[in-house]
Amino acid sequence: MDHIFCTLGSTMKKAGSKTAFAEIDHHYPLLIAKYFYGQQTTLFAIVTAMSANEAFADIAVFYNQIKGKIEKDLSNLDDQHLGLFRPSMLSGQRDECRLGEQLGTIVMIALAFMIPKKHQVIQAKKVAKAMLFYAENPPVGVSIIQSDQLQNY
Repeated sequence: MDHIFCTLGSTMKKAGSKTAFAEIDHHYPLLIAKYFYGQQTTLFAIVTAMSANEAFADIAVFYNQIKGKIEKDLSNLDDQHLGLFRPSMLSGQRDECRLGEQLGTIVMIALAFMIPKKHQVIQAKKVAKAMLFYAENPPVGVSIIQSDQLQNY
């Protein structure tokens, strides 16, 4: 297997606890990456979050803390190609109803002309297309693909 695309993630509400959220959004992706790098995988692409940053590992916002921690830990692996995809709020078909997210999406779309491109709602399909494009000719090392760049796909 040459490429791994990790879109695993949860919400605090669905995970049920900080421990469970950290397991889903940090522990599992790290286990997957370590396993497949051991199987000669050359590329790992993961969806994190717009606000993820190594510096966030020390701040109080738990969601950002976990997203920053997974990025940092994946970056420390000996990998050839690591794509960190940082979308803003994702829109798309879901199996569950997230009322707050739906309302936020409607408001953000209506006010898109006022919101910087980096912070605009992005369709999950665009993120998937960007990940596939990245995998076709990935640069060596760690690549961070911000939400405004993802809007182009």
